[in-house]
Amino acid sequence: MFNNIIAAVFVVLAVTLPPQMSFGAEKIYLNTGIRDPFTTENKAGFIDLIVKEAFSRVGVDAGVIVYQDSAKSLANANTGIDDGAALRVEGLEKKFPNLIRVPEKLMDNDFVA
Repeated sequence: MFNNIIAAVFVVLAVTLPPQMSFGAEKIYLNTGIRDPFTTENKAGFIDLIVKEAFSRVGVDAGVIVYQDSAKSLANANTGIDDGAALRVEGLEKKFPNLIRVPEKLMDNDFVA
């Protein structure tokens, strides 16, 4: 499953990053509006670790930016301020046409009461 996650991250980057981008000393930033436990201040959350590991395997420094407002994170990724959006739901590409969804499942959410 982890290899599928890594493959999904690479596909997202391949279709969203400009072809002229150099991976030299640049750092790739994926953003999210999701907080604890998926992203944490000490960068030990699920999303933090997946992004770091996936990119480190190809020698790219990557990190996660967490916004308090999910709409801002999507807008920033859509306009190219950030390099992409992490862990999003299906259908957002209709409102944010520059974001190309990768149909790879990272997790299941069960809501119970």
